[in-house]
Amino acid sequence: MRKVGSSLIGLLVINTFLISCFQSEYTKMVLEEREKGIIYDSIFLNFKFGYSKKQFFSEGWEQNKMGLIKHGPRNQRVLYTLNPKDSLSSPIQMLFYPDFDKNDRIKKMDIDFRYTAWAPWNRRYFSDSLLVAVQDTLLNWYGGNDFLLVQYDQEPRKVWVKVDGNRRISMRITNEQEVAAVISDLSNPEYSELTK
Repeated sequence: MRKVGSSLIGLLVINTFLISCFQSEYTKMVLEEREKGIIYDSIFLNFKFGYSKKQFFSEGWEQNKMGLIKHGPRNQRVLYTLNPKDSLSSPIQMLFYPDFDKNDRIKKMDIDFRYTAWAPWNRRYFSDSLLVAVQDTLLNWYGGNDFLLVQYDQEPRKVWVKVDGNRRISMRITNEQEVAAVISDLSNPEYSELTK
């Protein structure tokens, strides 16, 4: 019995060692950022994690009156246009809307990006080049860690992720025209598991 117990303990130690050696880069990044204890509440355009629905609509109304944002298609999302620095590039439409937790507080922001000049014959404005432009924009806005490519066996096969403190940004190409992104607050209790 003593020999079996020693073997089991040895296997558990080896198993723990192997798991830590083969821990994904994504998981390592999340754990390292959590250990820092840094909390970011800013999303973009003065919207913040933890805003109530009332605060979201109030802030949105103020920005709409200033002409910064508009109603998106069918009034289901908010439209913000990113204008390029040079006149040879296309503006990028950013359609967004928050996801609220059970307490009606913003826990994440869902975003779709697309070039306004996209057309099936205009390869320059396909989603593969859009992805690069959006990554550059988000790195400029937030700084911090670079995007890490995470590959899956199921769809979506490729997701680019960056985590800084509690703020996780994930993005993927959804079709030839669009790139989808999600900015999540990992400190929200509804994100208790690492890979959600």
